[in-house]
Amino acid sequence: MNEHLQKYSITPRVVKADAVQTVKICGLDESYQFHDDIDYLVKITPLNDGWGYFEDKEFVMRGRDNSETITCRSENGVLSIEYYFKGEGEWTIHIAPGSDKHIPEENKKYGWVWRTNSYMNGFGFKIYSLKEDLYKKKPFKGDLHVHTWHSDGSIGTKTVVAQYRRFGFDFMTISDHNKMQPSLDAIEAYKDIDTAIKIFPGEEVHPVPSGIFHVVNFGGKASVNARAQADFAKADAEVDAIAKTLTDIEDPLTRKEVAWFQWIHEAIHETGGISIYAHPYWTVFDSYVVRQPVNDEVMKRKLMDVYEFYGGNPPKINKMQAQLYYQYASSENKVPIVASSDSHSAFAHDENFDAMWTIVFAEDVEKVPESILENGSVAVDNLDPKNRNVYGELRLVKYTWFLLENYYFMHDELCNAAGQAILRHVLGHEGQEQLIGMLEAEVKKYNETFFGK
Repeated sequence: MNEHLQKYSITPRVVKADAVQTVKICGLDESYQFHDDIDYLVKITPLNDGWGYFEDKEFVMRGRDNSETITCRSENGVLSIEYYFKGEGEWTIHIAPGSDKHIPEENKKYGWVWRTNSYMNGFGFKIYSLKEDLYKKKPFKGDLHVHTWHSDGSIGTKTVVAQYRRFGFDFMTISDHNKMQPSLDAIEAYKDIDTAIKIFPGEEVHPVPSGIFHVVNFGGKASVNARAQADFAKADAEVDAIAKTLTDIEDPLTRKEVAWFQWIHEAIHETGGISIYAHPYWTVFDSYVVRQPVNDEVMKRKLMDVYEFYGGNPPKINKMQAQLYYQYASSENKVPIVASSDSHSAFAHDENFDAMWTIVFAEDVEKVPESILENGSVAVDNLDPKNRNVYGELRLVKYTWFLLENYYFMHDELCNAAGQAILRHVLGHEGQEQLIGMLEAEVKKYNETFFGK
């Protein structure tokens, strides 16, 4: 994190594009105060576009006329920058004193040239301008594929939710194998806890016990697993009826497997849920769980609402998942993407937990599902936090990189404090309720400052 961002209050960091906006900066540390009696030189540079060239310098990098410098004065130590931010994208704002009047006397007395240079060179920070449609939305970090003790995970529902809040997650769904009830239990357990994390109902659907079919029912109002378990013969007969319509698939085995995927997809829709095709190259007993002809048919027929672009697998398998998506991602065959951890524990960052997550841009967290369906999500590869990657629509990818570099550090730090209080509360420690509310209020205040709302 840029140390200057801890020494200054800068609000907002996200502004509306194609409008005059005001950014206010004030020093928090005594070594970084603004002085009302001198001018400050404010250099504003767009990263994306908006420049021409100086005369006789066309096509020369240093000949680009890509910055504008304005002069400002602070008032009561607050510097207000008014500027017309043309277009959508990232901007660098660099601020330097226009006078050496306030260089500390110690610098002159002891010849501390480096401190003088540091003071006169000033500092810079980034902001982002957004078109109206994206400006009115907020980023929500989430995981749509999580397991607990109630299937093959290692910790209980209440603990796993607290741990996810500790790591900065704004929403999640518990998707235990064969059952939706654990996610409903988590929602019930957290209904009176004053936290902003949203728990969506979910399950990982396996209508055939220990079967090859792994599809997440995200946000459904009823369990597809329960429907199949209640009368498997009926479900199997419905699948056979679907298979008879798939006359263009010659191989009978492939036809039946694809029919199961279609049955699951349609059954999830009937519950009001979103079907997410999970880990198509998951490997068990030295073989892929789903055969390639089936994967091809599932992709071609769009037997999913959302594709798990990255999902709880080693890098090689995740990259193959990504390539399968790209192979079928024509404009008429495209589906939204997410990244999910398929975590089975949540105590520390590992190759699953916190290693892949989704950022959804929505007006509020309740609208996350519909925003995903509208291609408002990106997949984040966080397997190595020092070497992340982001996938999705280019416009959202650019904005997400800005958020990863400028927003999420402090967001996650504040969520960590709130999550620790939540964890203590659900584990039975007394006196945490008020503290949870206070710490969640700090997360909310930070968001309002950063986004200016």
